[in-house]
Amino acid sequence: MKAAVLFKPNEPLQVVECELDPPKAGEVRVKMKASGVCQSDWHVMNGDWPSPMPIVPGHEAAGQILECGPGVTTVKPGDTVYDLGSGDGRILVAAAERRAQAIGIEINPKLVAAATDEISRAGLSARAKVIQGDVMATDFSTANVVTLYMDTGSNAKLRPQLEKQLKPGSRVVSHQFDMGDWKPEKRLESGTRTIYFWTIPASKKP
Repeated sequence: MKAAVLFKPNEPLQVVECELDPPKAGEVRVKMKASGVCQSDWHVMNGDWPSPMPIVPGHEAAGQILECGPGVTTVKPGDTVYDLGSGDGRILVAAAERRAQAIGIEINPKLVAAATDEISRAGLSARAKVIQGDVMATDFSTANVVTLYMDTGSNAKLRPQLEKQLKPGSRVVSHQFDMGDWKPEKRLESGTRTIYFWTIPASKKP
């Protein structure tokens, strides 16, 4: 496969042939359809944030899941996935391709339109949609899985809603930011990226 690789900060990306190892525990191999470079990628590329090199920037992506490593149980067919702050819809597309029902909540109308277009182009409109709204005022009680990419403060503010609305056994997954004093069950790291996992317990807080 080909990838745009950064070998040193402040140098141009180089498109080179790469070989991928089989997915390890907790990892998923994805055939990429779209990828974007976000602000954290720019910080790494500019040398503002230290990171092992070489790297392939563009951690926000959508594609078709080809292979799962051991222990990947976060999303399965039939799940209902809510992506809170869903951006351009990449998580929704990935979840719908695994035959989950995916609903995104996004306050920016331009991103809602872009995500809706992307879902339509992927032929997944029957399993994925985006709703314009405020994540703090959203009813996501039907979710089996909630995904987040918000800062720690926002995650902590949302925590009472997660504990109140979600059924026991529902999963919460946050990219890059934790929930303050709510300790994750599992934490996966890859380079500068961190994914946190929680499960709503059988005995929820009142």
